[in-house]
Amino acid sequence: MKRFFLPLALLIGAPSMSVAQTQPANVVAGQILNAFVARDVAQIARFSNAQNASFFGDVLAGEQDDALVFNGIEGRAAANWDGSVLPVRYDDNGRAIIPYAIEASPEALSLNSGADGRLIVLRLSLDGAGDDSWGLDDLRIMPRDRYTALPASR
Repeated sequence: MKRFFLPLALLIGAPSMSVAQTQPANVVAGQILNAFVARDVAQIARFSNAQNASFFGDVLAGEQDDALVFNGIEGRAAANWDGSVLPVRYDDNGRAIIPYAIEASPEALSLNSGADGRLIVLRLSLDGAGDDSWGLDDLRIMPRDRYTALPASR
């Protein structure tokens, strides 16, 4: 599989929300993952989809523990992301799937490790037919063969 690193210019700093609305899924994924590395829940929340907005609102208000954002192998892998992702693929629901780590026991490994294992992916979604702003839907584990079977375009 072809791996690539997101250009440094895309990884440094986050754009204003108006800019984020028209960025492609891979760019938004890089900004979300950088926010995980920085453990910046407010920044992650800016890229939440509508379904997750109330959860992030509760975390930011102190009504939910921010550790919930970083728990599990998926959250820990995002917080330790090394900048490597695989190309965006799209599932049957039009969600963008971006692998950023490999599931290993007990912790995740970099995509560059060459290790076997399922992929840990960032899943982005649009909130509706007219929406062009990718939002954080979920962090998931996905079998490699399922990812490679997904189309590269919507």
